[in-house]
Amino acid sequence: MGRNAASDMELLITVSGEMEEMVNQNMLASFVEVAKLDHLLFKFRVYQSVSGAPSGGGLHVTNDPHQCRFGHWYYDGEGQALLGKNPAYREMEAPHGEVHHAGTAAISAWQAGKKEQVLSALQQMEQSSSRLGGILDRIAGI
Repeated sequence: MGRNAASDMELLITVSGEMEEMVNQNMLASFVEVAKLDHLLFKFRVYQSVSGAPSGGGLHVTNDPHQCRFGHWYYDGEGQALLGKNPAYREMEAPHGEVHHAGTAAISAWQAGKKEQVLSALQQMEQSSSRLGGILDRIAGI
């Protein structure tokens, strides 16, 4: 009986550890998808602004990468604790900031009537967004 209890306890500990790892991986993958959707929404707002389409009210595009949900997670939230030791973690900062900077630059150029600068800023925003998405995918193991 003692042998079975020890064996059962060992199995329980093993399964528990595997479940925790699976939950953590799923949580990270879910966050990655939410981060991608947030940036897609940011880009949509930029494109909406430079197309002259009605904004639908309440849409705000900020140049400050600290102010979006990803920025809060990265700078003020659990990002550092969760991924701070992952080398890709620090790689996310630059393209994330570039997405915000290029997006707001596109809007400013649109408002100034500078079409070439709008197109250039949109291209930079897309390139930076693609880099950020690739890093997020690597982190999530996708």
